[in-house]
Amino acid sequence: MNCIEREGWSVVDEWVRENQPEGLHLEFKLKTTPTRPDVEPDDRALVGKALSGFANVEGGVLVIGIATRNVKGGADKVQGVASITGVTAFAGKLERDIRTLTDPPIAGLIVKPVLKAGAEDTGVVAIYVPESDGGPHRVANGTTDVNDRYFMRTAASTVTMPHSLLADRFGRQAQPKLRLLARLHGGGANIQLLLRLRNEGRGTARRPAVHIIGISNHLGWRSLTSLARGWTILWERGVVVAPEEVIYQSSPSDVIYPNVTVTVANLEAGTNAGQMLGSPLVGRIYAEDMRPVEFAGALALDVDTLLPSIPTEH
Repeated sequence: MNCIEREGWSVVDEWVRENQPEGLHLEFKLKTTPTRPDVEPDDRALVGKALSGFANVEGGVLVIGIATRNVKGGADKVQGVASITGVTAFAGKLERDIRTLTDPPIAGLIVKPVLKAGAEDTGVVAIYVPESDGGPHRVANGTTDVNDRYFMRTAASTVTMPHSLLADRFGRQAQPKLRLLARLHGGGANIQLLLRLRNEGRGTARRPAVHIIGISNHLGWRSLTSLARGWTILWERGVVVAPEEVIYQSSPSDVIYPNVTVTVANLEAGTNAGQMLGSPLVGRIYAEDMRPVEFAGALALDVDTLLPSIPTEH
């Protein structure tokens, strides 16, 4: 959404030029009647379904006024634009009604008209939907085929939420949200990698762990298993799980409370340290009551890199 607010219609042009695919955090839909600024029943249904799907998973952006084509075995891709006439009025009416389209309502929704360059009050509407801790959310005030149904967004489409997952959502408490804070520091052949975990969620993270993949591409696998060869592990232990992989695992009693950052490990890189600069750090973060989180990102010297990075809708 930040990209849309910052760059406006140029983002839409790029979607068309690049045949942008839909994804876990991005969905495109057509308005029922693009020449009418009213919020029609089918408009309420498609918006309510998308709101439910995004809010029940990780959040995302719905863009209304974009035509897509089906890709066999994959996500739909942008085919063109079907601009909405009177888009400012449509966005205003939608913003007025949007809290009534799910039960319970979703907090933090943002509705924004995106005006087409050189056209008078014509364009598309983008709706930002945050991940919600107040759900699960079902569709309301739509049409009979979607009303009272709970949806979830997948990588390629919005689908009905399975009963087992729905039952889990109803029993869900506040969730932890762990991110890895990685920093290269030092100089010359004495570069070190500091790994910390930050809990940005509302729930406590229990038994957290960090799984690092492919790190020996730079340092040699023996460095991980022998402290005499240059690795220093600060947090509990590093458990070797496979060639080029290691898990840093807390003790069973360890927790990370909301808004707290803890040190996981400080690793001495040794003679091949320079190869770490600009190279990706890849792995996963685990904790009880939290889905595994994958991360991948390049590191820079004396800069804190937060992984996974917040995705942008582009």
